[in-house]
Order: sequence, then structure tokens, then C-alpha cells
Amino acid sequence: MLREDAAPPPAISSGDQELLDQLHSAVASETLGLCYQPIARSGDGEITGFEALLRWTTGERQISPARFIPLAKQANLMPRIGRWVIATAARQVAEWHRAGLLLERHLHVNLSLPELLDPELPAFTTRALGRAGLQPDQFCFEVTERDLREGGGPAERAFEQLVAAGFHPVLDDFGVYSSVEVLTRYPFEFAKIHQSLLAEGERPRHWSRLVRGISGLARSLNITLIVEGVEDEQEMSRAAALGFGFAQGYALGRPDTPGNVGRSLADSRWSTGKT
Repeated sequence: MLREDAAPPPAISSGDQELLDQLHSAVASETLGLCYQPIARSGDGEITGFEALLRWTTGERQISPARFIPLAKQANLMPRIGRWVIATAARQVAEWHRAGLLLERHLHVNLSLPELLDPELPAFTTRALGRAGLQPDQFCFEVTERDLREGGGPAERAFEQLVAAGFHPVLDDFGVYSSVEVLTRYPFEFAKIHQSLLAEGERPRHWSRLVRGISGLARSLNITLIVEGVEDEQEMSRAAALGFGFAQGYALGRPDTPGNVGRSLADSRWSTGKT
């Protein structure tokens, strides 16, 4: 669905069309995959949740999400893919719970604009978790301010219905691609901070005060901040010093398969090896 003033999507090249045909088949046969990356407290590294990340391997080749997700959006596949992600993640979380793993931890799932515009999204999500024996408060849905604004009323209503059902709302890309006003307009519980706010290099003298100000604003609104892309212990320490309660990135663990995640949770460890 496009806004009336939106430009039509660009034409798909012959090379992309071949990839898109393969993607259609993968969606139809449900042969996409999910990996899970840990989210942890920045102070002590204790894992508090995971983010489900979409992956696609065809033959011997792994296709980057940056390549196939734009194609999926152009072909209007994202609502169907989004439902598959939610249902698959719910079944996986339920399996971990039955094994005594992932208790008291949240699972994060991203929602794109096409998914927010899917009128069946809230009802489907509630049913999927119900079938898996889960409660909405075990899931966090990540959305961007841009998608909420571009989606207008339908996207906002879907977001509000998910919040009313008990799902935790997360603002993605805050501090770089979002305004401060969005924090007061929507009832976010978490906000994800872009890694660039932690990066070292030439900065204005007031940079640290600005970042701490963002942290203080979030705390005053009872919003927990998660900083993304934390790649080493130094950045982890900086995140804690700047007041970011939680972190995500290679310093804590790379996205991994459900089997590896389950084994790591069972052993009370987390593998940082690349899959």
C-alpha cells in the first residue's frame, strides 16, 4: 500500500527478478530462517532478551537482508513474511520455555511499514502467541518513527492495538532517525540507540553532555535505552557510563541459530562465534 503522494516503486531489474522469483518460492515453502542475537544489561552483561533476525540461504549462498528485504517490500511479500516470523519466533520461544530456558527474557521482533499496514496483524499476533502458550508481555515489537508517520492512521491503530494487547513497544533508531517528540506521542517502553552515538572520534565538546541528556530524558519518561552495535568491551563500558541500560552487538554475541542459542542458554553461556 502506497500513500497517494508516494512515488511508485522502482522497476525490478532482470537480476533482481530472478532473485525475487526465488524469494517467492522460499516464502511459499517457508524455507526462510531466523537467527537470534542477545540483548544484555550494559553493566554486567546479563542477557535479558534476544532479537529475532530474518535470514535467507539459497543453495550455498546467504542473501543479505539488505538485498532481499527491499525486494520483498516491492513485491508486497512483507506482510506474509512478517506473519511467518511472528509465528516461527513464538513457537521457538515456547520450545525454549518448555526446556526451562529464556525465562524472564523478552524476544524482540521488528515490524516494517507493510506489516503495520496489515489489518490482520494485531489479531494474528495474539492468536499466534496463544497457540504457542505465550503471553503478549513476552514479546517486544520494534518500530521506527518514520514508519509510524508514513503509515498514518492505519499504522498507528495497529501499533496502539498491539500495545493495548500487552506487547512491549520499542522505538528503533532513536537519536539518529527519530525526533524527541515521538517519545511523548507514543507509549514506548524501550528505545534503541544507534551505535554512532557511542563511536569515538572528533566530536563537539558538548557531545557527552548531549548523549547523557538523551539518556536522562528517556529515564524521565520511564523509557529504557538499548544501544545497538556494541562491538567490544570498551564500547560496553562506555554505554554503561553514558546511562544506557542495555546493549546489543558483537561484544555480547553474534546472531546465532536456534539450536546454538538453546545450547548456550542451557550451558549458561553465549557463543560469540560467527554462524
